[in-house]
Amino acid sequence: MMSSTTTVSSSSSSVAATTGPSGIVIPAAVAEVIASAQSLMHKSLYDQAASTLSDVLEELVGTYGQLAPETARVYHLYGLCMLEVARAEAPLLAAQQLEEIVEKADALTKTSTANEKKNDKEEEEEEKKEEEKREE
Repeated sequence: MMSSTTTVSSSSSSVAATTGPSGIVIPAAVAEVIASAQSLMHKSLYDQAASTLSDVLEELVGTYGQLAPETARVYHLYGLCMLEVARAEAPLLAAQQLEEIVEKADALTKTSTANEKKNDKEEEEEEKKEEEKREE
């Protein structure tokens, strides 16, 4: 379905609005912000698009309520942006976690090696003491 632009008249001024495919009237300013955010998304600038959508979503929620149909498209786009941001950060986070795991493993290996050396020394000392007792 195609969207159409209509003019909604209020008591003192008229505001252009867009009717979306589902018949929901979206203020022109919001439609422009959505278009701007979609443009940013096409350029893979998901952080900026999410920030833009977050701001407009705050406005829409304040005006229409959190679960109003007028907020659906913005929630959808915002969710897509956040998903892409998470996908972009996942390898970085995974690399960080892997590095932490390697560091912990190294620390455990060093501790384990130190404990083995200590145990070896203790065993050698015990063997020497036993030999000395046998020689006596």
